Amino acid sequence: MNLRYYNIFKGLDDASNRIEILTNYNVQVREVKTTVPAFTLAYQRCEKLTPVRGAQATIKLISETNFQFTDLHTDDMQGYMVKFFREDKPHWIGWLDSEYYEEKLSDYPPYPVEFSASDFNIWERLKYRDVSDKMYVDIVPFVIHLKRCFDKLNLPFHKLYIGSTTVPNDVPMSATETPLHVLYMMSQNFYDEDKEPMTCREVVEAILQPFGLMMVQKDANVYIYDYNTLKQGLPMKRYDFDTFSYEADEVVNFDFGNLVEIGFASTDGEYGFEEMVNNVTITSSLYANALQLDAKVDEESVTDSFKPNVAQLSAGYYKSSDQIENLQSDGEGFFVIFYDRNLSSYIGDTDSIAGCFVDYTPDASIITPQFRVRYPNYVTKVEQPEGRRKSPFYVNLKIDAYPSTADHPILQEKKDGVNNSGVLKAFCNLYFVDETGKAIAYYNNTNEGEHIWEAASNGTIQQGKCVLWFSTDDTDNSILDTWTTNANKVRPMDKPTTNKTGLDSSLVGRGIFIRPNLSGYLVFEITNKNLILNPVSEKLVDVSKVKMILYNNINIVIVDSEGHEPSTDDYEFKSYVNKRVASDFDDVTLKCISANEEKAPIGKANILRKVEGGFDFQTAFTRAGQTDILERLLMCTIHSNFATKNEKLTVDVKMTNNPALSYVSCNPILSNKYLVIGCTLDYNNAKTTISAVDYSDDVAKLSNIPYDD
Repeated sequence: MNLRYYNIFKGLDDASNRIEILTNYNVQVREVKTTVPAFTLAYQRCEKLTPVRGAQATIKLISETNFQFTDLHTDDMQGYMVKFFREDKPHWIGWLDSEYYEEKLSDYPPYPVEFSASDFNIWERLKYRDVSDKMYVDIVPFVIHLKRCFDKLNLPFHKLYIGSTTVPNDVPMSATETPLHVLYMMSQNFYDEDKEPMTCREVVEAILQPFGLMMVQKDANVYIYDYNTLKQGLPMKRYDFDTFSYEADEVVNFDFGNLVEIGFASTDGEYGFEEMVNNVTITSSLYANALQLDAKVDEESVTDSFKPNVAQLSAGYYKSSDQIENLQSDGEGFFVIFYDRNLSSYIGDTDSIAGCFVDYTPDASIITPQFRVRYPNYVTKVEQPEGRRKSPFYVNLKIDAYPSTADHPILQEKKDGVNNSGVLKAFCNLYFVDETGKAIAYYNNTNEGEHIWEAASNGTIQQGKCVLWFSTDDTDNSILDTWTTNANKVRPMDKPTTNKTGLDSSLVGRGIFIRPNLSGYLVFEITNKNLILNPVSEKLVDVSKVKMILYNNINIVIVDSEGHEPSTDDYEFKSYVNKRVASDFDDVTLKCISANEEKAPIGKANILRKVEGGFDFQTAFTRAGQTDILERLLMCTIHSNFATKNEKLTVDVKMTNNPALSYVSCNPILSNKYLVIGCTLDYNNAKTTISAVDYSDDVAKLSNIPYDD
């Protein structure tokens, strides 16, 4: 960026301070004058365990002409960057709050004009989208989610320090990595049901909070840490900020010093006790997408209308749908809606028949997919119940089919008494893809009496191996010219038959089992192959009698072995610290979670680990010698910091270093070490106002924490 304004001043401590305001515009550099204080930096006082601690700078310039600094007003929230140097070393970086500009018309030059700048606060206005303003749909490590947010912030920090004492059990982690490098989260977790994204600040807070991590900028570096690291002086891992590449382990000095020895800068000072708390509630939500996929063809879902070579009156033809993908849109594939009369001469409600159009091709030499839907949830690996043969979860797949004997199913006369039309077999594809879109396994129920998941060799599936059966209650009846759902009967059961290509009857009402070691995104496709036949004689219908097959209302849902949808209720962990006090700890709602007692394979918020062939839940973590889910370990951290009477103090001291991310002592006046939870640095007057409070590493024991029923 290009330097626009700068000012150099010395404070009472004789230290040299430099303010720079930079922009991408082509500008002339100009030295400006400032008032006293010229630059103050404030880390607003916050509660312990606040994940993101932003800082705000106040800059006071002197306007030597009327409206000298109006160029600093812009609607670009990242139009002007502020850099502050102390003794020629980077001290702080942020963005000028350029939208807020105000001065008094009555002022006569020279007069002061005040500006503010912030570092992390701008995240509140930045949405979690990519450079093309699209949503992320991948599964990546936490550290990648963080980097995306930092890339959006676009501040040139120098180093990234991470100090986390949480260890994910049974997850390989090298000496250069932290839990944020080896644990994964679906990007979908950071979008709501309408695909609206969280802010980048919400994403960062969601990542840090379950681990008891906090973040602050200091000396133009970013520090991510927990209280165990700070209290015990443990080394932090240092990374280059541009690349996030590991550099070294470094022992950071967290000790700001003894306030008595540093020297008080005023007689102002306060001493008291932190507010005590009673109840603590941690809520974890699976934040699951809708468990069901419902995709249909109707007037609201279709676009790209066209007219085929042989078009029917009172019909609409379309190439695209926002719910079902047309895989033959460049060829002859289309969606169609048939109406009951000519719309131009009809006023009022209109009956219609709509669907994905598929030719009746029982002798298709090459099976090709025609239409596709994708189940929105990533299906994680599931655990096979010990000693049980049943699969814990199933795919319940329903689709409606309408084989028509007329070119217009409503307006034209249908053929009656068509022989061998009791059953429709649709040869479909049902398969899993990994997070890159590569097929990993497909469902096959075409072998005699078998229904299995087979590995996709080199990402290629065998076409048409998932056979769906459609029949009426009595297979002597015809399924032509009527809507039938495959789930009505998985295969004809009312007539003796040797054909066993359908699903086993024991699975009726549940669906297609999910192999426990499979994980990925579920994809369903309708192909061009279909058979209409007599289920007993296996004779095929006369092909000339069937003009088309329409498919509509595709429904996919994950159910358990009893046919019920898995629960997506929130997990609540309720404890109490001190029942004798009135105030409660602010409720904690985690958006990245490790709790999942049902092991339901469809939660977006579950923390994942990479395993062979996909991802699995990570539900065991160790911190401070104790192992449990993150929710209970976080409860330990809260109890450790709020279960005792905690002293607090606010004092003015002579300026030395930046006390953010530090603890202080006050011997011999006070005996403890106190965590800095807020500070304001006045560089002209060389004075620092510090607010500090008692704090603790994780000393509470899991077995001693009381939980409410």
